[in-house]
Amino acid sequence: MTPQPRQPRPGTPASASADGGERTTTLGDLERRATAGRQEHAYGADALIACDRLVRIFSGDGVEVQALQGLDLLVHKGELTALVGASGSGKSTLLNILAGLDTPSAGSASVAGHDLPAMDARTRLHYRRKVVGFIWQRTARNLLPYLTAAQNVALPMTLSAGGGRPGAGGPRRGRARAGRALELLDLLGVADHAGQRPAQLSGGQQQRVAIAVALANDPSVVLADEPTGELDTATATEVFAALRRANSELGTTILVVTHDSAVSAQVNRTVSIRDGRTSTETLRTVAPGEEGGAAGAGREYTTIDRSGRLQLPPEFTTPLAIRDRVLLELRPDHIQVRPGERTRPEETQAPAAGTESGAGAEGGGGGAGGKDTADRQEEEPG
Repeated sequence: MTPQPRQPRPGTPASASADGGERTTTLGDLERRATAGRQEHAYGADALIACDRLVRIFSGDGVEVQALQGLDLLVHKGELTALVGASGSGKSTLLNILAGLDTPSAGSASVAGHDLPAMDARTRLHYRRKVVGFIWQRTARNLLPYLTAAQNVALPMTLSAGGGRPGAGGPRRGRARAGRALELLDLLGVADHAGQRPAQLSGGQQQRVAIAVALANDPSVVLADEPTGELDTATATEVFAALRRANSELGTTILVVTHDSAVSAQVNRTVSIRDGRTSTETLRTVAPGEEGGAAGAGREYTTIDRSGRLQLPPEFTTPLAIRDRVLLELRPDHIQVRPGERTRPEETQAPAAGTESGAGAEGGGGGAGGKDTADRQEEEPG
């Protein structure tokens, strides 16, 4: 008797086999599909920078300060983004974590596929040399005073054996490094000062050389912490124009921390941080002009984190005296937010013992008054 092929149980999915027939889907197939689905829909899977519920707590002398309180942020490849916020809002803490100079207390952060909390010392050194470039606010921290501008730009390539990010080419020899340094200085408008030391350069020229240093190894991301903080308005405009040129011509993703509203107005995306979380984003539809003009019409949006929370700006809540709670109503095309009803202190107190509440107390005419009426009826004869 010829054995019959085993039939799959009802409801078991089948897939095509190599010979064109059907085979039963195994548990391994289902696990692979589930894993692929999670990866496809993972938060920030298509972003170059992804921060997910990022927390950073500083402790000292028995006091804890929570600099980041579950911050979410996505930055995509090729973006030029400004981070703004008051002092102590957490923006510099965030930048230090993304630069590999600090580690988060909780949450996750990744840059160009690198899981920042999971990096060991060796991986972190490689990351800081080749994946990110950093520009400090103080010009003296960016350049070595005894090297010329060209030598400062060539130094990162020498230290890292010249390798940039994957696909950027092999190690650069001495002549190639010198050529790369001159190309960057020319792009940023300071090629004429290649042979000068930092002390011979103005503040704006020093910062433009510092941008070239940050770009030397062709990093995936350049992080700038208040790069125009020590410069006058005209010089700051020149430096920021150099950053925009690097972004547009080299395609480098740039994240800038700034207090300067004029600087933040020159980018297409501005993210505001308040109390350790992203609170609002301003998106501009018109690209900024080459001379540092305004970026055109912009619109501010309130951000919603992954837990569904949003921060209402003080300029909205203060006029309406919104403090504790709000009422939400779902409309066909929007959500309506209205001030909640305030509860008076006397309304929240429990009724005294032995008294009635609600309709019974109201119908009894006040309790004491009812008792007086009954006493009078007993005293009157007949």
